[in-house]
Amino acid sequence: MPWDKHEQDTAVQQSDAFKAEFKERYDAWENAILAGNAGTGQAATEDVLRRWRQHQEILQSKSDMIMSNESVMDNLGQLATQVAEEKSTLAKLQRKATTRADQADSVNPKVRGSPYTNILGLQRTFRDSTRFTILIVSIVFGILALGALSYLVYSLMTQETTTSFVGGARKRRTVL
Repeated sequence: MPWDKHEQDTAVQQSDAFKAEFKERYDAWENAILAGNAGTGQAATEDVLRRWRQHQEILQSKSDMIMSNESVMDNLGQLATQVAEEKSTLAKLQRKATTRADQADSVNPKVRGSPYTNILGLQRTFRDSTRFTILIVSIVFGILALGALSYLVYSLMTQETTTSFVGGARKRRTVL
């Protein structure tokens, strides 16, 4: 006769009921003694204790019967061994999964974040080589922009053009 969850819950509920009944009867007996009427309180408390002990003896006999049945204990031992093997297999698989995830992350350079974002503010991840190329191109464009700006400022500062009309013809003078 195997012991299942339903029997366990029933036994716990019965024990809790005996405990609550004992406390109730004991408190009533104590109050009766304080009031000077100690007649029936002791008998009621002893009756609860007697029934509780009988319940405990029944549980003990069920436990002894289960323990004496070797096939149940063998099955329980086999299940315990199987659980231990499954736990070790699970731990090994979890270690492999962690290692493989780390390996995959180390091979994929797009896993690491990048400070570059697009116009919508969404993060865009780049490889290291792409980031370096963007840096070099931005430096080149910056140098070209500074060069073009300096040439424009120089040409405006050094050349002053005036236009005058001499005899109906347009003459252009450059002053240096």
